[in-house]
Amino acid sequence: MISIRNVVHDIAGRPILCDVSLDLPKHGISTLIQPNGAGTSPLLSLVARLLPLQQGRITVDAHDLTTCDTAVLARILAICRRSGYSAPAKRGGPCCLWAVSALW
Repeated sequence: MISIRNVVHDIAGRPILCDVSLDLPKHGISTLIQPNGAGTSPLLSLVARLLPLQQGRITVDAHDLTTCDTAVLARILAICRRSGYSAPAKRGGPCCLWAVSALW
């Protein structure tokens, strides 16, 4: 399971994620679809360790991402962004599609 707990992230002093908590189930694929600007890209970038975790905790199969070895993380997690894809949002704006897979 991917567990995201109380994650807070800001960029240049602007809050992007405020106290986000989420569990993504083991042995499956989860898709996050949010309107552009909702913070999906920074959230998944934190899970992939492309951005440093400022506050909160993220674990993948009980491995804490702040201390997990990169080789271990590469064996248990895959993240794919669908580049160039915008789906119509319910309220008329474009959406960004991410897929997260726990590979264990």
